[in-house]
Order: sequence, then C-alpha cells, then structure tokens
Amino acid sequence: MQGASGVLAATPRSASVDLSTETREWLSNQTVEVSASISNAPFGTALHYEWELRDEADQVILQGSGAFQATGTVSQVMTNLKQFYNGDTFYRFSFSLLDQSNTTLSQDTHAFAVFHNSVMPQRANLLAFGDSLSDMGNAKNSILNVPDVPPYWQGRFSNGQVWVEYVSEAYGLSTTIGSGASVGDNRAFGGSQSGSGYSYLLLPNVGTQITNYLANVQTSIPSNEVVTLWAGGNDFLYGTANADTIAANMEAHVRQ
Repeated sequence: MQGASGVLAATPRSASVDLSTETREWLSNQTVEVSASISNAPFGTALHYEWELRDEADQVILQGSGAFQATGTVSQVMTNLKQFYNGDTFYRFSFSLLDQSNTTLSQDTHAFAVFHNSVMPQRANLLAFGDSLSDMGNAKNSILNVPDVPPYWQGRFSNGQVWVEYVSEAYGLSTTIGSGASVGDNRAFGGSQSGSGYSYLLLPNVGTQITNYLANVQTSIPSNEVVTLWAGGNDFLYGTANADTIAANMEAHVRQ
C-alpha cells in the first residue's frame, strides 16, 4: 500500500520454523540434538513453543514446551532427546511456535532413524579353530608354505583379513597364529577338515588343533574367552562328504 509520502509500507513476514539435526541416523545410546531455527518471529513478543516425539506407531513418547522471545531475525531453540529408544527405528519430532492465544504461528516436523547400539562384552581372549576361512597364516607358516602371496594376502586364503580378525577387533583383542606347542590364539589351518588326525599328513584337523592347544598351551579354556569353530567345507571337497558325520564331529569339538 502506498502512503502519503509515496513509500510502500513493508508487509511483515510470517514466522517460520526449520528443524534440523546433525545427522539423520543415530545410535540408541546417543542424545539426539534437534535445532529449531525460528525466523521472522515478532520481535520482543512473548511467545511459546511445544514439541513432541512420536514413534513408528504414532505414539507420543516424549513432549515438552518452553517460553520464547525473538532476539533477532533468526533465533535458535535446542532440544535434547535422551533415553527414548523403544526398539523402533524411525521417529518423528514436531515443533510448533504459538502466540499468547495459542494460535500456531509456524510448525515443522523432522524425521530421523535410531539403531540399537550393541556393546561388546569384555573378553580376555579369542581362540579360533578351523580351516582356511579362519586361518591367519598357520598353513603359510608350515612346511607346505601355502597359499601363494601374491595373489593371496599376507598368508590368508583371502584378499584381506579373514572374518575372525574383525570379530577379534570388535572385542578389542589381538589374535596371533600358533600351532603345536607354540603359543597363539588362532589355531586354524587352511585345508583342515572336521574330526581328528591330519589332512595331507601335515595339516591338523580341528579335533587335533584343539587337542594340541589343550595339551601345550592351557589345559582348559576360561569362561571369559571366546572360541570360534568353523570347518566342514574341506570334508565335502576331499573328505567324508557326509553331513551327519561332519555335524557329529563339530558337536564333539564343542565338547572337547
């Protein structure tokens, strides 16, 4: 509208709310910090806000409110969401800015995901018995000197670390190879089968790996140590090829 002086009168902008989080993916033990950026709210006017957090079933699991007064063109309101994880993955946070008559001036909704944070229990050691899928270098360190490096990686029958190394790292442990009377946590041999005895006359099968360990390193395995057993593939390649026999062997190894 043009006034008497010929200058257009400014039309006040509507207030707006913009929600954001540092990331859209959180762990269940983390505090989710939601930032509400409020723009163009009436300066110096007593306002208030309300917020709520809903889960996948659209149930309100957290809610809150507070007083607000704009201190500039853009003002920030931070909300910390703690200890709300209920097993759901997806959550929705809603924020409304209201005046003294409870009229909504602006609102916004922000969705994010929360994943369960699993804490690995403390363990003293990790022992590995098995074949090439777990072997970190025992076969390479033997008279057979296999596999060839390259193309294989650092004595593994793989192009990188084998699975048991990732498990060991997750527990914060350091696993080393060993066989016979030598000390070492990883006793697996590439080419080994389930059962006792030896493959190719040189490679200790899983039962023999366990027997040698108990005879030469420690006579029993403490309850705070993790033990992995993985074998059976070589039995089908050049061994018994009988699933019942392999299952019986593996059960016997667990009981050793």
